[in-house]
Amino acid sequence: MRELNKDKAEPTRPKTVTGVYIFNEQNQLLLARAPKWNGKYSVIGGPIEYGESAKEAAIREAKEEVNLRLKNLKFAFFIDGLELAQHHAKGEKHLIIIDFIARAENPEDIKLSEELASYKWDSLDNWIRRDKKDFAPFIHEYLPKLKNCIAGHDFERLYLRTLADYQNLQKRIEQEKAELVKFGNERLILEILPAYGNLKIALRHARNAGIGEESIRRGIEYVIKQFTETLANYGVAEIVAEGRPFNHDEMDAVDKRQTNDKKLDGTVAEELKPGYKLNGKVIEHAKVAVWEYDNQVESRKSDSL
Repeated sequence: MRELNKDKAEPTRPKTVTGVYIFNEQNQLLLARAPKWNGKYSVIGGPIEYGESAKEAAIREAKEEVNLRLKNLKFAFFIDGLELAQHHAKGEKHLIIIDFIARAENPEDIKLSEELASYKWDSLDNWIRRDKKDFAPFIHEYLPKLKNCIAGHDFERLYLRTLADYQNLQKRIEQEKAELVKFGNERLILEILPAYGNLKIALRHARNAGIGEESIRRGIEYVIKQFTETLANYGVAEIVAEGRPFNHDEMDAVDKRQTNDKKLDGTVAEELKPGYKLNGKVIEHAKVAVWEYDNQVESRKSDSL
């Protein structure tokens, strides 16, 4: 075992330290100017204490130096740092550096210790484009390697993305189930609606013809009332068309009626066949005749007389 060189009083062993490349949620990297590196940018880190793992040291240094809590801490690379005396304020010549990458849980809570002068968040690409002279030894030359380390940990991001996709799929399945329950009776209702519509038409014709058998009209009215209540229980509502502005989302215009009243232009003149909604969804468009403005209507009537 080597002992101290008594003439130069130099240590016989390198010092083991840890560093951590900390990213925020915007994938920006944190570097800090450190007086111990003559004011140049370096990673957060420091000596590994006796009985402490490298990971534990990285977590502790992040808390002590910048008040950050770390998550997703991963090993990045090992650096054998030789001949550092001209760069390090304390004149240390040989550091064994174990570097990690991690994300900050609380990037907005940075508080610098006395060991740091300032800090900066920036994208990894921007850091790489800076002059090498702005950085402590090994930092700038290892930044491109950091990209490879991040890519090597993409499996975790892929897992999280896959998990999110799976959760979204579950939500869609649940939504589709709810839609199936909500609209599951659509076919049955579509089969009932023609009979319901025919009854209404028959009642209208009976009224227009002046049929006197009150019992017939009352009977039809009662059946229609039953249909209306039953369909309402299933979420069916009739589209109100006559007298309203034409709405292509709810109505089909199958006929036109001429009018010289400009105010009526584009409104429904007559409902020819009822339309219906099921829980707010149009399942049967109303067939309607629509008023069309024509200022020559009255003059043509006069000419024909």
